Amino acid sequence: VTPPAGYGGKAWVFGALHAGSKDLYPLPLQVLSRWEASDVLAIELDVQTRRDELVGEFLKSTQLPEGRLLDDYLDRDTINTLRQRFAITDERWARLARLQPWTLTRVLRGAGGRPGNARRYLGTEQIFLSKARERRIPRVELERPAEQVAALTGGPLSEQLALLRYRVRRPEFWTSKIEELIQAWRRGDEKSLLGLKQREFGRERPNADRARDVRAGLRERLFAARDRLMAHRLIEQLREPRTVFAVVGTYHLVGQNNILSQLSALGATVQRIDYDSTH
Repeated sequence: VTPPAGYGGKAWVFGALHAGSKDLYPLPLQVLSRWEASDVLAIELDVQTRRDELVGEFLKSTQLPEGRLLDDYLDRDTINTLRQRFAITDERWARLARLQPWTLTRVLRGAGGRPGNARRYLGTEQIFLSKARERRIPRVELERPAEQVAALTGGPLSEQLALLRYRVRRPEFWTSKIEELIQAWRRGDEKSLLGLKQREFGRERPNADRARDVRAGLRERLFAARDRLMAHRLIEQLREPRTVFAVVGTYHLVGQNNILSQLSALGATVQRIDYDSTH
């Protein structure tokens, strides 16, 4: 990424996996050589350092209003389908029914763990954070805890309920895509990565069609809005004469209005590096 005239720095933007496996490392030399020549690491958020803040923010929005249960909002067929799919006992449902829909979704999707040996501590940003500490170079965050939580917690209750009903009708939503994601990431296969993103979050549509897409609000918060914000903050890091190595989630690099197109809209020149032609 080369910023507009008047800025002294430049950046590399690398797509991250938030969970990984040992066989993904070491990363290609074409990546590591640019990392080693960089002066600053930029990431979305250092979730380990910010853990207490994140937990505190998340806890504010995990529970339904006092005295309310999901049974008050969802039809019996939806509840029965969920309970049968995950073999939820009466005792467990009594606890889960107090959760907001976004929280319930995350709990149930995480119930089976990650397939294979994929682990969060092997996620790409965690690897680079460790490397940055070893090199003792500055680390900057492109988001704030409250901002990330607001994007992840699913929006108003009416939207969360609509999303949950939509997802309950689609068994494929509850199946982990992490192995497909890892393989597409390793190939640099933007088409497959975009397909995986669209399967979960839907296609970006003209404004006229947004009202019919229950995923539109979530997609806007998780990607478009965050990408605009992170692009602005990354550009600001380039005012000084230094090289920034930015590591952001791979889904932020594909689709319309992604972080790269947002950087271009701010006047930066963005060029994808082809590993096969680099030396």
